[in-house]
Amino acid sequence: MLKKYLISFFLLLVVFCAGLIFLYFSKKPTEINFLNEVNSRFENSYLVTDVSLENSSKREIELNLVLLPLDKKPDDLIIYYYFDEDYPTLQTSVDAYLGLYNFLVAGQLTKRFNHSIELVNADKLSSVFTKDKSIVIIASGVLPNTVFSKDRNLISPWLEKGGCLIWVGDGLGYYSARKEEKIEDEKTDAKIGWEGQKEILKKNFIDGDKFAEDINDSIGEQETIISRALDLRYQFTLVGAINNIVFANDGYLLGYNRYFNDTLVRNSISFIPVGEGGVVIFGAGIMEKQRELGWDISQIIISELIFSEANNLKYESVRLSPQQKKRLRIEIKNKGYEGGSLIIFDKAGEVGNFYYKDIFYNLAKYDLKEE
Repeated sequence: MLKKYLISFFLLLVVFCAGLIFLYFSKKPTEINFLNEVNSRFENSYLVTDVSLENSSKREIELNLVLLPLDKKPDDLIIYYYFDEDYPTLQTSVDAYLGLYNFLVAGQLTKRFNHSIELVNADKLSSVFTKDKSIVIIASGVLPNTVFSKDRNLISPWLEKGGCLIWVGDGLGYYSARKEEKIEDEKTDAKIGWEGQKEILKKNFIDGDKFAEDINDSIGEQETIISRALDLRYQFTLVGAINNIVFANDGYLLGYNRYFNDTLVRNSISFIPVGEGGVVIFGAGIMEKQRELGWDISQIIISELIFSEANNLKYESVRLSPQQKKRLRIEIKNKGYEGGSLIIFDKAGEVGNFYYKDIFYNLAKYDLKEE
């Protein structure tokens, strides 16, 4: 047992160091003092943000300014990342699984916005789902039976109370595995099938008439407005949610569309509300895309998308030459929103290039003592 833990620690250390080295040599200069003024507010019947920009660097920068209307007051949720080498994985490797965690830790979430990410194994995960709402990232492609099985469901009540699950892998709920169980074919005891997803989400968002023949045949090519605004990059739709079912249940399409026929379209990233919470579903496993996934997950969390009316966002893409100045205004018609979330980031997407975040509320709806 001790040997197993030592091996796990060594693997984690190697992947972490490799990730840091990769990030160090790949990133561009990031100390760009371009932000002079931001004024975000409720004004008459609009959410308004005025932004003054100045590129004081020696290189051209391309920025996205994204304003999301919030339909609820954001919570500062604890983030948990599930990892347990004693439980099986699908559509990923151990290195990729730990690599994704390291990109999250080394990236925007912890460096710029001080979000801590706690690693939890299968046993600890069960206690997480019985606590208050939080964000849980499961990228193993298989649910451990400590939280979900044919006779156990800790996930749905947690979602109903405001939890957010970020899922990467095979179909959500399709497999539930015991410790050291192997998933080799459809005959495995771990298979629950699409009934598992219906149990968790009260509806099947993925099972349809057609799936891609292989992972490369599943690549989405048509961006959505949310993927353009947040610069989301993950494109696989192998087990992506079906667009019209997502829309019919007040969900959001965050990624890329893949058309299989006139009526069946899958998206690479979807958000499905469940009670007070919801699930972000990526359309396949990690597939050695740790970097892209790390960026996308960070963007989704930092933007407060899970608390927003994301389909009504507004954004501007701005290119600034060295020393250039520009002033912009973004407006959204107020439809009874609780507040707004403004983020500004460099589309180069390197670590440290997320510049600014501003959350503002309709103070008439809140006691000022809460702020």
